[in-house]
Amino acid sequence: MTRPPRDQSTPKHPGPRATANGNLAVPPPPRASAHSGSPPQMKKKTRVRAGIVGSGFSATFHYHSVSRIHGTDVEVVGVHSKDTTGGRAYAESREIQFFDSLDALIEHVDVVHVCVPPMFHEAVSVAALRRNRSVICEKPLTGYFGDGSPDFHWDRCDKQQALDVALASVARFFEAESASRGRLYYAENWVYAPAVQKEREILVKTGGQILWIHGEEAHSGSHSADYAHAARCGGGVLIGKGCHPLSAALYLKRVEGLARGGPPIRPRTVSARAHALTRLGTFRDEGHIRCNYYDIDDFAL
Repeated sequence: MTRPPRDQSTPKHPGPRATANGNLAVPPPPRASAHSGSPPQMKKKTRVRAGIVGSGFSATFHYHSVSRIHGTDVEVVGVHSKDTTGGRAYAESREIQFFDSLDALIEHVDVVHVCVPPMFHEAVSVAALRRNRSVICEKPLTGYFGDGSPDFHWDRCDKQQALDVALASVARFFEAESASRGRLYYAENWVYAPAVQKEREILVKTGGQILWIHGEEAHSGSHSADYAHAARCGGGVLIGKGCHPLSAALYLKRVEGLARGGPPIRPRTVSARAHALTRLGTFRDEGHIRCNYYDIDDFAL
């Protein structure tokens, strides 16, 4: 779901650009003319006020990433969380403010870090964009969160309807950004991994072609309790974990197309398989991987 960046020759507004892992990248100061005889002017440090929505795992590493930014004065003003106890503890341990409402947090910041379960991504992001704040949204950007019925189960849902609803959600994100002075940044960190950026550099400089891409994301299971339920996380590993290598592959094919003087190369067709291995009757729980999923797929290709 990584959105291609706008033409950088006509930025929407000045200021730092957020990378997909939550960091902010500031353009280097202009060089002094060799013939001017004047020393280079010191560029005033940009100040960014950031707010975090959520107080769990992703909120923790977003805060840590922001604290490591150099060249930009980033102040984490505060946090808002529906988990009041956890949110207050998060704020107190970092000596930042706890906001009782999302609106109050948005009022005091320039950038909102969306670190809540995927079922809330759209609502929080759109609310911030409507107030002309920029948004750094965790992955997956959105998904299908069911029909609202208490007995919703991913195995039994209409997958075409799920796709249509998810794409409509993506469209609402982009519509909100188009009407805003803020920007939407999707937090996909594989795109900014050194190995991927090195490959991008090679493609740009050589005009080379990619014949085959193979990517994989595999581990013992998500830390999030919400990840067990499709109605909260929007889907299983195909979207929640597959988004990492898929985003990198789509990004590199886009770079390849532009580097060779053509349009971005986009997929023509997509095929996928998804399975729920840990929900099989023959599965043996030996304690190595998480297996308490309610209705999501836990293996996909």
